[in-house]
Amino acid sequence: MVKQFSLIASACGLALLLLGCQTNDFKPEKFENLNTKYDVIIRRDLRGVPHIKGKTDPDTAFGFAYAQAEDNWQLIEDAIPFYRGENGLYAGLDGAVTDYLVKWLMLWETLNEQYQWDLSPDTRSYVEAFADGLNYYAALHPDLVDETKLPIKPKDIVMGFMLRHLMFYGFDGVIRELNKASRQRPLSERSETEIKTESADDPEEESISFEGLPIGSNAFAISARGSEEGATRIAINSHQPLTGPVAWYEAHIKSDTGLDVLGGLFPGGPVINVGFTENLAWGATVNNPDLVDVFVLEINPDDADQYWFDGAWKNFEKKEVDIDLRIWGFLPWSVSREALYSEHGPAIRTDHGAYAVRYAGMGEIRQLEQW
Repeated sequence: MVKQFSLIASACGLALLLLGCQTNDFKPEKFENLNTKYDVIIRRDLRGVPHIKGKTDPDTAFGFAYAQAEDNWQLIEDAIPFYRGENGLYAGLDGAVTDYLVKWLMLWETLNEQYQWDLSPDTRSYVEAFADGLNYYAALHPDLVDETKLPIKPKDIVMGFMLRHLMFYGFDGVIRELNKASRQRPLSERSETEIKTESADDPEEESISFEGLPIGSNAFAISARGSEEGATRIAINSHQPLTGPVAWYEAHIKSDTGLDVLGGLFPGGPVINVGFTENLAWGATVNNPDLVDVFVLEINPDDADQYWFDGAWKNFEKKEVDIDLRIWGFLPWSVSREALYSEHGPAIRTDHGAYAVRYAGMGEIRQLEQW
């Protein structure tokens, strides 16, 4: 009993030592004068909605970030480890699942390789200013922030779009389905033009349909000719929660160089997701698009690390993915898991077969620019 207690005490002592020695690059004095780089004014209306007016788009982005930090810092800060593939350090085993996904899909390798070349200079300037606004807020409020998650980098903002887009069209649901005890769908041998999406027995898929009809968000637009007072109106009814990371946050962003948008976004986002400009208004919804292909791989019976491709056995590319997490909220732990890659895309082994996945946006980092 004494030995067991000593072992636990030693482990806890080591954990506290490691936590105490955790370092980061955030020094408030490096960020507390960032406001001198930007020319922006934040005003709030009677409902507290921020109206941000900057000289340039980056000026506006800086103020936009600061206003959001004032209202939703905790939500913004909590999302950063999720984007970085470090959520296990803060959320334990639950966070480790998405950490593996980020690393298995090599999202950060893709972003680091393509950031300088695929994103326009204007986009990079905008997200860099947005990150500055968040870090400026953190520097002025050190008692409200977790410095182990700071500073927030421009690439964190871009990664948020890369990862959330996957979740919104259901990529994570496909992976969960593949990891069930048995194969959930029949193997299709039809031609590409004959293949139709076949709903699996999955309540998550059924949640966006009712009696065979799709359900989701909606919007109603009325032209000036159709309204009694001659005004153009839009009602955006997007069925989001009232609180939390995917509840709408309202803001108005404007610059002297043409930016002028009012609408809603998720906390921490650098752009408006639903709303209107002087000439355009739009809503958004979710649906069930067929954006993920799953390939059943034929494995060499004499070598489990080979799959059949183009008339020959081909070796998987393999690497070990390290996932760092904390058990019981304080005990650091690291686990490794195999990551496989095929010509089709990332691959996984299961008890009912080996599969490769290919998905819309694979190898792409420009989701932010589409907004």
